[in-house]
Amino acid sequence: MEPKRAGRPALLHRGACTAYQGHAGYLNEMEARIALDEPDIGPCLVCAPQTGLT
Repeated sequence: MEPKRAGRPALLHRGACTAYQGHAGYLNEMEARIALDEPDIGPCLVCAPQTGLT
């Protein structure tokens, strides 16, 4: 999970995504689904984590 920054929402990434180098921990499948349902959290456009959850 990439934290929210000025003018950008928080972003959910796949574990191996190279678009974000932060190390905030991992979410399980249920937590990732809940995160993507939140209005202020979006999926990374590079790794598209939502495709693995459908």
